[in-house]
Amino acid sequence: MEYTEHSAFAHGGRHRGTGHNKNNRTARAERRLLLDKGRDKLFLLEFNHILTSLGNQNAVGALRGNVYAKANGIGINDAKDYLSRMMKETTITQDEFRRISALLDRYGRWR
Repeated sequence: MEYTEHSAFAHGGRHRGTGHNKNNRTARAERRLLLDKGRDKLFLLEFNHILTSLGNQNAVGALRGNVYAKANGIGINDAKDYLSRMMKETTITQDEFRRISALLDRYGRWR
């Protein structure tokens, strides 16, 4: 058998076989549910609309920043945990918690 310059063995290389890259194919980084970067402006628009109904206007800025940072960087589940703590501290009502959680679920993406 004669080797051409375009074959796998042309430069003295050996054929690796079918399973040579098996470990690289099966290893996968842990995926997290984060905020969708392509739709984050729409998320903030709807989120601000929900926060305008909040009675305590002093807590709006901190709530907006913390929820957005957690949903965008750490994960949506951590943002929901933070919202749950805020609900226990009576910063937000249960209805607002449900609306914000549904909004987070709608704008979430596995990355």
